[in-house]
Formats: sequence, structure tokens, C-alpha cells
Amino acid sequence: MRSHSNPKSKAEAEAEGVHDHDQPLSSCHVDQPAATLNRVHTLLHLGATLLLLRARASSLRSCGGRPLAIFASSLLLLSADAVLAFLWALGQAFRWRPVTRAVYPDRLSKAAVTLPAVDVFVVTADPEKEPAVKVMNTVMSAMALDYPSDRLTVYLSDDGGSPVTLFAAKEAYRFARAWVPFCRRYKIATRWPEKYFSGDEGGGDGEFRKERKKLEIMYEDFKESVKKAKDKAIANGDFAKTARDRPPRIEVIKDEQEEEQDDQIPSLVYVAREKRKNYPHHFKAGALNVLLRVSSTISNSPYVLVLDCDMSANDALSLRQAMCFHLDPRLSPSLAFVSFPQKFHNISRNDIYCAELRSIFKFKSMEISELKQRFGTSNEFTASLREKSKSELSKRSGASHTVPQEAMLLASCAYESDTQWGEQVGFLYGSLVEDYFTGFHLHCRGWTSAYCDPPLRPAFLGNAPTNFHDTLVQHKRWMTGLLEVGVSKYCPLIFGMRISSWRSTLQSMCYAWLAFDALYAFPLLVYGIVPQLCFSKGVAVFPAALSSQFFIFAIVYASAMLQHLAEVIVSRRTLATWWNEQRFWMLIAVTSYLFACVDVFAKLIGARAIDFDVTNKAVDESQIKMFDDGVFDFRGASVILLPATTLSLLNAGALARGGWRIVAESKFDELFGQLFLTCFVFAISYPVLEGIFVRRDAGRVPTRIAMWSIALSAALLYLLG
Repeated sequence: MRSHSNPKSKAEAEAEGVHDHDQPLSSCHVDQPAATLNRVHTLLHLGATLLLLRARASSLRSCGGRPLAIFASSLLLLSADAVLAFLWALGQAFRWRPVTRAVYPDRLSKAAVTLPAVDVFVVTADPEKEPAVKVMNTVMSAMALDYPSDRLTVYLSDDGGSPVTLFAAKEAYRFARAWVPFCRRYKIATRWPEKYFSGDEGGGDGEFRKERKKLEIMYEDFKESVKKAKDKAIANGDFAKTARDRPPRIEVIKDEQEEEQDDQIPSLVYVAREKRKNYPHHFKAGALNVLLRVSSTISNSPYVLVLDCDMSANDALSLRQAMCFHLDPRLSPSLAFVSFPQKFHNISRNDIYCAELRSIFKFKSMEISELKQRFGTSNEFTASLREKSKSELSKRSGASHTVPQEAMLLASCAYESDTQWGEQVGFLYGSLVEDYFTGFHLHCRGWTSAYCDPPLRPAFLGNAPTNFHDTLVQHKRWMTGLLEVGVSKYCPLIFGMRISSWRSTLQSMCYAWLAFDALYAFPLLVYGIVPQLCFSKGVAVFPAALSSQFFIFAIVYASAMLQHLAEVIVSRRTLATWWNEQRFWMLIAVTSYLFACVDVFAKLIGARAIDFDVTNKAVDESQIKMFDDGVFDFRGASVILLPATTLSLLNAGALARGGWRIVAESKFDELFGQLFLTCFVFAISYPVLEGIFVRRDAGRVPTRIAMWSIALSAALLYLLG
């Protein structure tokens, strides 16, 4: 990153920030009442969980002489409960010491602080799944941030190498020449055009309304020109193609009608790195590392803001808010990055898909020989590590639209060979979640971070998937990347403690909880199959109702549910939110989490490499309507949905057969636990069953998935139930 060396000294931090006697730029408050309640609950739940595991172990020991199926069922349930207990314990680290942070960006001006230069990185990879207009809204929102233009440079990485994206960038820059001054002149709050023009933010005098209308027409012209370019590319058969064998292309965007770049708005740089079939490209992390190198020869800003291509800047003050942490000498000696929560603007009222960090780094000095060994052979890049920002100098010289020849070398495939890029330098390779993996390594090296969640206005807003299949694909990618770290030599429970004595146990647990989150697939699969099959045969796997051991199971279940419900209520959400999150967690665990485990296992045994599945951000009106109405949209569903549909049908069949046994054999007390579980799962899975049997609209479960699910669930019930 813009540093992987040691943290700054306090003297260095004070030299670029405010002094201790000034008003603080940020504050941190520990929510002690919440911490106390969480700790008491953790200890009580832990005690009940240990008693439950003891009961399971006793049940397993009593299986001697009984059929092998009974022993296997008891062993699986004990293993599932152990995994659930392990993951629950890791998750308590987040609750042990809850804190809230506040920032005071207005004090930056009062303290007469010179704001440092910032490079904004926006990465896009697929022009079909990431529409150019949406990407350019993110670009234009970044250019319109409330930050000095001569200290802000926006870089757009086009990993698809699409001519439509380059054309859209040029059109966006032309529109931004009017949009950015308008936002700053009238202090517009929403600075991404699509959102602004679709709302009613405005007012003001006649001149304002006239200028707003003019800009709205310009924006519609911009969208139309991009649409025509896309249609032309489609007609030529070039749109969906992403060049996998191409030279690098770097271009500082400027209005072709003007000789010089506009000094009133930030610079915009388009980067399409070189791609060759015989070189690994390392997905998004590789693209970001190219931006780190290329930007060093153009602007060389000491700070970097990384945005997803659909993560528009929603608060113009977001960069200043981040700088409140970086320029605060109490924090900045060891502060590596500030992260903002990932929030979305298109969340439906019902939020059935539960859709409710970007990093900033800095360089330090090293010996030239070590710099070249770590960063590569480019003399200009090596020199840039010791230079201050070039942004202001290049603007004054009028040469900011010139791309240094060295930048082409830095964007080439071969540049990273025999260097430490992706290993010790830049965004790290080895995981699909480069932000998590890189942040973890920074923390291991003694750096700290700050989490900023402004209470009044989200800093950034993205696009949530409006289709269940796209949601599954997105979560599968996240879980795959996290589990890659968990089962590697960088396992948070081992690696961090081995190389850094300062790292707290709680932080290790937080990272480990994320790394092993995909393992929820195992206990939920077990609880989605074993109790149901045993229920259909009339075999109890839970203690009889009203027995002493039954209350242990009931207490653990109620404790977990009530903790989740309490957190939902404290966050000012409704009971419907709690139910949606319960349902989504269970469905996602037996689909995305399961396939993430399969992918990582296949990688470990060398069966196949893991691919980066880009989340589809292109939607149609019918998808949006279903999403807003709270109706599951199963269009495009593939084999990833099959476990959920099969288990839903298996549970429904077991409920019918087990219910009959309760009545016919008078086993209500003995089978009450399984009756409750199957009824709960039936309620959870109702949208899936509805999508198979009831619905006839376009969003129903695809026929091929439904038929396979019916066949598999019937076979399981026939052979094992």
C-alpha cells in the first residue's frame, strides 16, 4: 500500500496534523452499558452451551449397541453443535467492547490544516454486469467531493478494456465540468447525478432552478450518448467481449474541445492494465496494485480512497471525515486506514435479501536497494516513494494531461515478476476479498484502523443485488475469499499471534469469525437433514418435552434468538427485519456458504482454481418491482440454489410424515423438538416452496431446479427416511 512499513512516529504525525492542545478532530466512546449486558449474556449463554454439548456427548455414549444410523446421527448433531458453539464464541468478540466514533470535519478549517492530496480509485471489470452509466455516477460523485480540486485525482481502472467505458469516461468528464461547480456553488448534498435528478432536492431562486434544468438536460444527453455507444458496440459484436490479450492503455481524460485540462475540477485518469493469457491477473487486487503504481507517476498522492464501481459518494464531506482520523495526532502515528460501512441506496422496505471500506495508506522511507526489491525496477516509481504529491505541481505546470512513459511499464503484466507486489506490498493476493486480507496484514504489522459510520448521512451508497441468484453469487464470492484466508497459513487465530505480540485476542477472534463464517454451512446442513429424516422415522434426536435436558436446549435456542432480536430492536429495526435476517442467514448458509466451502476445498486439493464472479448490477424494471414488493426473484437460478430447494422439500415431506407418526403413535413429547424445528424450517422456506409449487410468474424457481429438487428430496426420504 502507500505503506507496508512501520507506523509513523508521533512527531511525524503532529507535523502534518493538528497538535494535542487543539480541539480533537475525532472522538471514541465505549458503550459501557451495552458492553456489560453483552458480557453477562455471553457468560450465561456459554454455560448453557457447555451443558448442551455435555448432553449431546452423553447421548452419543449411550448409542452403544444401537443401529449405526443412530450413532451417525448423534455424532453429526454433536459435531454441528460444536461448530455452532465455536462460531458463536468467535462472534462474541464484536460485542465485548462496542464503541462509537465521531468526527468533526469543521475543525479542520478552524485548525488551518492543509489537506493532503488524495487519489480516488474506482475499479470496474465487466461492462455488461456493471453498466457504464452507473460506474460514471460513482466517478462523478468522487470528482464532486468537498475537497480541493488540486488535491484530488480520480483513477478509473477498466479491467474489461471496454471502448464503451472509455467513451463514457470522456463524456462523464465533459459533464463533470458543469456538474462539479454546480454542486459546490449551491452546496448540493447528493452529488451523484442519477440520484440527484431522480429526487426533489432543490429549491432556491430562479437562477438555481434554471441551471438545474440545464444540467438535467445535459445529464440525459450524457446517458443517451453512452447508450448509443453501447448499442453500436453490441451491433458490432464488441460489447460483451473483454480483451484478455491487450497492451496497457492509460489516458488522462480532458475535454477534446479544450486545449488544457480544467483546473476547477479534479483530474480523471483512465487505466486499462496490460493483460496476457500466460500471466496471472489477480482479479481486483491486481487492478488496484496497477493503480497504485501508475498513480505514483502522475499524482503520487499520499492517501488513497478505494471505491467499488457502484459505491457512489453520498456525503460530500466523506474525505474530510476520513482526514479527521488521519490528521489527529492521537491516532495517526499508527493509523493505516479508515473504513466506512457498506450501505445501499436501493434497499426495499422489506429487505428480503438483507442487503443492510475502503482503505487509505501512506509510504515510509527505505533504502533504495530494498525499495527496488520490494516495489520493482522502475526508477521513477522508486523515486515517487520519497516525493510529495505531484498533483498541485502538475496542475500549475499545465502538464497534468500527459501520461509518463514509465506508467505504461508499471501497468504491464511482467512488472510484478520477482517483486513483493501482492505478497508484502500493495493489495495482497491469495484471497478474493483483498480488502479484508490486506487490512488483516496491516493490523498484524502494528497498524491500526478506524471505523467511521456518520449518523446523519451515509458516506457512500452502492447498489444492492435485486435478484436472489445475484445475491447468492455475491455472498459465495465473499465467503470463498474469507475461507481462503482461514484455511491458509494466514489463519487469524494463528498467524497474527505468531508475528505480532500486540494483537489482541478479541481482534484475532473478529477476523477469525469472518474467515470461518462459511462453516455455518455444515451445522445448518446437518440440522436441515438429520432431524427431518429421523422425524419421518419416528426417532427422537432431542430430549423429551419438559425434561431437564430439554430446557437446556430451549434456553440455548431462546438465548441466541433473543440476542439477535435485541440487536435488531436496538438498531431501530422491526420484527420483520429479525425474521428476514433469520430466513436469509439459513438460506444463504446452505447455498452460498456451502459452495464457498466446496470451492476452497477444490483449491486445496488442486482440483481447480477459484474464479472471481462479478456481481451483476444491471437490472430490469420487473426485477426492481419484485424486490420492492418483497417477493423473491429466482430468475437465473443455477445449481447454487439446489441445496435450498431440496432441503425445503425434504423438510416439508418430513413434516407430513413425522406429524402423522406423532398422531398415530402418540409421540408428541418425544418428538416435540423435531416438530418445532420442522415447523420453523417450513416457515423459513415458504418463499422457496411457493416459488416451486404456487407461483407462475417470471420469478418462480426454474423448472429444471424444481424437478431436480423434487427427485433428490424424494430419494432421501425413500432411502433414509
